[in-house]
Amino acid sequence: AKWLLDLVEDKPVYLLAWTTTPWTLLANTALAVAADAEYAIVEVDNEYLILASVRLEQSGLADAQVIAKVKGSDLVALRYEPLFNPFDFGIAVARMDVLREGGEPSSDVIWKKGGVLNYPVIATDFVSMEDGTGIVHMAPAYGEVDYEAGKANVLDFVHTVDLQGNITGNYPFSGKFVKDADPLILDDLKSRGLLYRSEKIRHTYPFCWRCETPLLYYAKETWYIRTTAVKEGLIAGNNEINWY
Repeated sequence: AKWLLDLVEDKPVYLLAWTTTPWTLLANTALAVAADAEYAIVEVDNEYLILASVRLEQSGLADAQVIAKVKGSDLVALRYEPLFNPFDFGIAVARMDVLREGGEPSSDVIWKKGGVLNYPVIATDFVSMEDGTGIVHMAPAYGEVDYEAGKANVLDFVHTVDLQGNITGNYPFSGKFVKDADPLILDDLKSRGLLYRSEKIRHTYPFCWRCETPLLYYAKETWYIRTTAVKEGLIAGNNEINWY
């Protein structure tokens, strides 16, 4: 956006996003803001950070110089450079732009090779001002809310984890279970000057009640059978079976 370029001149600008699952950053394809919320552009160490104004103090930036304040809607459609470009690590990319009859987004994706990736800022109604930075990282492959936002905004779709929960591709941490990869991903970001802050927090997370291991939200192709359509036939067949 020209207004942002005029404001920051030639200094680096960063959207300060947050997540509780660093492993999903590999599959990031968008950042979400609240359209009506106020966002501050602050100068820190000769570079600019963008985050929600109400989260400045909690983010340790209460004393930072505020260059400008804008609405979240002003940030929508900005494009950013991803932390991990999937094409650099041998990861396939799809685009969620197949439409059903009537124009509603479908759950289908079109896989593409090379080309330009989107990485837009989008507006959603679930961005909270109660925690984080007011800018939420989006990975459509690893969350229902993210997936629905991906369909609505025609986002790119990236899978960087296999069905065993291990990182794929050619990353330095490929082959690692996602939770084991978390600290390695943070170290990588820190080494490149892309990590603002990390800390441990206590929050709810789904676990398997049988094996007590963490569960992963994972979008995958699945076949479903509409059993109600064959209910009578199933019952009739069941009546022909001798159960012991």
